[in-house]
Amino acid sequence: MCSPVYISILLIFFIVSCYSGFVIGTLAPVSEKMDAVIDNSRCVMPYPEVVDGKIDTMGSVACVTKYNRFGSIFAIGCLDGRIFLMNHNDIRKAIVKHFTQHVSVIHSLCFSRDSRYLVSTSQDMNIIIWDIVEGVPVKCIRSSGVCLSAFFNPRNSQQLVVYNLNQSIQVYNTETLHCRNLVYSIPGTGDDSFTCFAFERHGKYIICGSAKGRIVVYDSATLNIVTFFKQGGNHQIKQIWISRKGDFALTNNSDKVLRCYSIESMLNANRGQTLEPNNKFSDTVDRRAWAKCAANGTMDYVCGLVQKDHGIFIWERSTGTVVKRLFNNSGNGATDIQWHPTKPIISTVYKGEVYIWKDPCAENWSGFAPDFTEIEDNIKYREREGEFDLEDEDASQDQINKEQAEEDIIDVETLDDNAVYCSSDEDNVPLNDLSLRTGNVWYLPAKIDVDPNDDADEKSEPLLSEQMIIKLQERCKREAPHNEVI
Repeated sequence: MCSPVYISILLIFFIVSCYSGFVIGTLAPVSEKMDAVIDNSRCVMPYPEVVDGKIDTMGSVACVTKYNRFGSIFAIGCLDGRIFLMNHNDIRKAIVKHFTQHVSVIHSLCFSRDSRYLVSTSQDMNIIIWDIVEGVPVKCIRSSGVCLSAFFNPRNSQQLVVYNLNQSIQVYNTETLHCRNLVYSIPGTGDDSFTCFAFERHGKYIICGSAKGRIVVYDSATLNIVTFFKQGGNHQIKQIWISRKGDFALTNNSDKVLRCYSIESMLNANRGQTLEPNNKFSDTVDRRAWAKCAANGTMDYVCGLVQKDHGIFIWERSTGTVVKRLFNNSGNGATDIQWHPTKPIISTVYKGEVYIWKDPCAENWSGFAPDFTEIEDNIKYREREGEFDLEDEDASQDQINKEQAEEDIIDVETLDDNAVYCSSDEDNVPLNDLSLRTGNVWYLPAKIDVDPNDDADEKSEPLLSEQMIIKLQERCKREAPHNEVI
């Protein structure tokens, strides 16, 4: 007979074992879900973290850069007036096009909507529109002053807006070259002038910033003033950045503060009122000034390029907190920053060199194949029976007919739209036609060893080859044995 104490101990042990097993069985799925969430969060960071490399500009000093709206073509403007084009996804980072029409420093670059044309402004007071496929200038506009920036209308490539050094903004028709000025006729702004401008992402409005902190919105079709408002303080607006999606505007002011506005609040603002921004971004510790500002495609993250250092501050727009501080070098020399339209990639120009910032990607093959294992030595794979057979000899005819009926028909002719670009931005896009030269340009034909300093004439190549043949014949005569007749 067992004592009551012994039986009680057994019962307690049994209850504890069952409870612990229940707890472990309950927590196992929870832990698996947590691991899945953690693994998903490690996939890609929404902003870059390290310098991936530099782009070779063939001895030229870079000044400005620009992506096309797909992020597939990258343009670089240099101090000597040269412009380089490259395919962004090219692992060689090779230059595929170069333009040499300008003779002075490049101030700005801008692609047309279909990326077939590129407009450039320079210190030489020329505005040139390039056909990037043919590599030739299409239009050349001689301005009365130095042009600091020029932008195509995002929806109408025949409309070009230019900002001159004399604080005037001009609107050109690229077909007729007819020019109209934006009239800054606001009471009480006699000593004020424009300092920058940008197009609203649909191209309906032209948003201009002034030296006294005013923002004036024009209708791009009629060039009439829609509304105007004032920022807090009389601080100069140095730059206006418009988001690719999300309808946000970012301003870079001389008071070392970046301000974010929604386009809707700007359009609904009363004339002359002081409009408070949705968010403010600044360096609250060292009070650094910003040379340029940018944001990702949806403006979930905003970045500022430090003026006196090669550093980048990245903020989260919704919270206004700094999520990353990136520093590479110290000293003045930062001139431009661009954020890739669809990827967490940033390009900066520092002391004439173009840097590419990316998020380091760690290869995780087990994420694609759960049964993936690393091996140290080669092993011989043992094929399973029938693994690579096209037909199963032992299968019945009914099963074969059923499998053939279930086979999917693969359509290799229909072109599906890219989900990344399926939005209101893609309406009325012409189809690609090589004969009519319509449609979007995604990439440029790659060239090998493009050297803009190589001015050798093609006609001289046969002469060089004949000289080489003569030298080889003379060498053979000298090295031939004496008893052999040549």
